[in-house]
Amino acid sequence: MAQRLAMTPQAIGLWCKRPGAPVRVDGTRVWVADGPFQRWREKELVAQALKDLAPGVSLEEARTRKALAEAEIIEIEVAKKRGEIITIEDSTSALGVVLDRVTTLVRGFPSRLAHLGEIVEEAAEAEAELIIAELSEFSEDVLPVCGDERPAEAPV
Repeated sequence: MAQRLAMTPQAIGLWCKRPGAPVRVDGTRVWVADGPFQRWREKELVAQALKDLAPGVSLEEARTRKALAEAEIIEIEVAKKRGEIITIEDSTSALGVVLDRVTTLVRGFPSRLAHLGEIVEEAAEAEAELIIAELSEFSEDVLPVCGDERPAEAPV
């Protein structure tokens, strides 16, 4: 096995002592299953290589990042309590309520024009349905891009 792995028996012995090594100890003898041992060793070598490639972050840097993240979370909570920001869920819910109200108002518009005649009422119904259809296809494309104060142009 040592020759197949291009290792010394002593090196295999050191690997066998590592935590998680797939070996069986019987008194002073160590039994190594060739296939499982080789697969385990390859995984360990890959894990070590990945660890070596990962950018090192000092303990002090990690603590600083954690403190900054915690401070940011607290600032967000304070801004929520002041009513300066809202969650995406709250804004989505509010927008849904507004769109429902607009839909109701648009659907009621033709009946308000009924006194002008059937042709006007039918035209208003058709236009109301077009408006409602356009509202139901509402897309984020009409929302301003983050940091852009101007709203995007609505599709024509």
